[in-house]
Amino acid sequence: MLTGLDLRASLKRRHFYYLAGLTFICSIYFVFFLQWRAFSDIIDVSSPEEAETVVPPDVQAEVPAEDSETPPLPAVQGLPPLYSQFHDAELRLPQQDWNQSRPGPDEKFFTNSSFKNSCGAALGWGNAVQEHILNAYLAYKAGRSFVFGNFTWNDDGSLYSDYENTGKLIPSQIPYSVLLRGSIVGDRFPQGVRAPLAVSKTYFDHLCPSKLDLSRAEIHANLSSPNSVAEITEEWVSVLEGLDEPCVQSAPESGPIYTHHDVFGVRTALVDVWPDLKRSPFITHFAWSPLVELAFDTNRDLLFLPAPSTQPPLSSEPYTSTPRGTRRSQGSWRCTCGAATTRRTAARSRCGPRTL
Repeated sequence: MLTGLDLRASLKRRHFYYLAGLTFICSIYFVFFLQWRAFSDIIDVSSPEEAETVVPPDVQAEVPAEDSETPPLPAVQGLPPLYSQFHDAELRLPQQDWNQSRPGPDEKFFTNSSFKNSCGAALGWGNAVQEHILNAYLAYKAGRSFVFGNFTWNDDGSLYSDYENTGKLIPSQIPYSVLLRGSIVGDRFPQGVRAPLAVSKTYFDHLCPSKLDLSRAEIHANLSSPNSVAEITEEWVSVLEGLDEPCVQSAPESGPIYTHHDVFGVRTALVDVWPDLKRSPFITHFAWSPLVELAFDTNRDLLFLPAPSTQPPLSSEPYTSTPRGTRRSQGSWRCTCGAATTRRTAARSRCGPRTL
């Protein structure tokens, strides 16, 4: 038989155990709840109905799924990534209404249908991105939505390609958004710029099963200087502005509009177009992708002079753009060696850190 003092002590211990048990249960609940919230942010949990309104089930990215049937691959360790999440993000651009079956009354598109690395496999990414910028600039000047595909090394449906017969496998196609960000891959244009937003080729094909093909040879036959980017662009813009057809592309058999032979391999080809091109949003607001910035942050000390200890990683800051140069608190980065820079591109420049 417990005395009054012992009974009160026993009740206190019991209440303590009840409280501890309740605290433990609540802690477990909140841990799982918070983990689920974080996990759902990563995988973008949404209802099937929501998913269908964004990307219908029968729409697929241009790169085959990783579990699709492909030719046998050589035995290698560590296959390169296929960037399927980037393809999915391009399909979910907000300006792409998958419930539409045809272009709207005010929608017009243009694409260079030659998405393969037109400069030749030996020249690679640098030449491909130059052509990508000029194609976007052309569509922008013509008042049409730029249609972008992938950086394509091999368009035979394979997942991987043997890089120049070296035995090193690379992805056959890589989304441009893996390396670039901004309006050139479907993001919004900077404030004050009124232009139709870029869309993915998959969406373009969804809206435009039939397209009007333009012959490069016929259009370039009227050029007085085939090595002038300004004249090439003006001739294509003139043709596009005279068309009411919303779905227009350069003829697949025509090849690229801007070639290495006529443009990128000619030292003076960009001279006449540069004053206008450098003021376009594709140059003033050029930016690398978050993946590239993360790679830069990871290897900053190996690539450049170490940044000040107060300098935050690029990938930790929200992306903003400014016309020229930029200031930061504490240590400041200033670059004036390019035509234009952004809050992040200034930090990437070889001009280095300076105090303003």
